[in-house]
Amino acid sequence: MLEQAKSNLRNAQLGFRLAAIDAQAIPFADASFDGVVANHMLYHVPDTSKALEELRRVLRSGGRFYTSTVGRNHLREMAELVSHFGAGAEFWQEKEQADAFVLETGREQLCKWFAEVTLHRYDDGLVITEAEPLVAYILSSTISTVVGDKVAEFTAFVRRKITADGAIRVHKDSGMFACTRA
Repeated sequence: MLEQAKSNLRNAQLGFRLAAIDAQAIPFADASFDGVVANHMLYHVPDTSKALEELRRVLRSGGRFYTSTVGRNHLREMAELVSHFGAGAEFWQEKEQADAFVLETGREQLCKWFAEVTLHRYDDGLVITEAEPLVAYILSSTISTVVGDKVAEFTAFVRRKITADGAIRVHKDSGMFACTRA
């Protein structure tokens, strides 16, 4: 992602400095930034509270923090498809932990660190009319082991479902929290 960002900003005259850092131990001084963005990553951080403490620490008073995440129903229909092959819920176990950073739990976690917290939900979905791209995505995800050696059988199952229903509709449950440091 850093390489893509560098490529996207190569002609910018704004002096961006890009680095991969640990959100739980940010190597910058207190009140260093006017804004910080955490894009779909806090649910991967082992200690979300420590990361939020650090993110708040590096923001100036009045600084803005933006963080996007998913909800517990994000791509649920994909797990349901895979469940016909014996499993599927594993994909969502991390998000279903009570303390996971998802849309349903994010506000409570953020309010401990930020004066103002506003959730902006993004209502979106996918209409999938071809089996192969969906199967490829599933195989690239953490639920790929569920399909295992049944890839051809699973692909045929997805094709039949698309033929029968005209498409597979998948809900994308995501949003962004906008926060202000006091």
